[in-house]
Amino acid sequence: MTGESHCPRSFLFVGLSATALFLGLGGYCPPASARDFTFQGVAGLCLFNPTGVTRDTKGGINFEYGYEFYYRIETDHPLINGWETLISNTRLNPGGQSFYFGTATLEPDIAPGSTLAGKFFFPADANPIKGNYFGTGDLARVVVQYELFPDELNSIPSAYSVLCDGQPPLFGYWMYGSVRNYKDR
Repeated sequence: MTGESHCPRSFLFVGLSATALFLGLGGYCPPASARDFTFQGVAGLCLFNPTGVTRDTKGGINFEYGYEFYYRIETDHPLINGWETLISNTRLNPGGQSFYFGTATLEPDIAPGSTLAGKFFFPADANPIKGNYFGTGDLARVVVQYELFPDELNSIPSAYSVLCDGQPPLFGYWMYGSVRNYKDR
């Protein structure tokens, strides 16, 4: 499912001749050196650290801050393979609806010193979970959009039995998405 996306010449001609119509309406074509790709794979939970979690109540809303999750992500795009650190917080409304929010930072195996990072906020019953990573360092222009689907059959731990440094993950998500503005090295 990896493929290059580019602007056809006819699109460029129409885009240039009708610049006024396209401004702000999706008429952008990335530079030839930047590529867009799709990917698919898994995100397996390898470690969960609940120590250091703090609790607070504000206006009848309960909060828990600081859950740490460590995921190993493996996909068919080398940039999206690496270790993700997720710092998750929970918000429980008086009506019983829970939301998760926090930060996710992926350290790609092929880009030492750079990360893909983003913030998230979603209801506890979200399916799929959608989010974005934004590149740092050498990956500064990269944007990754992803969707996570829970492994409802719990097949990831057996299918990826060595994902977590030789151990199976505790559970996992099927992961799909796209990578924008990534330049092959």
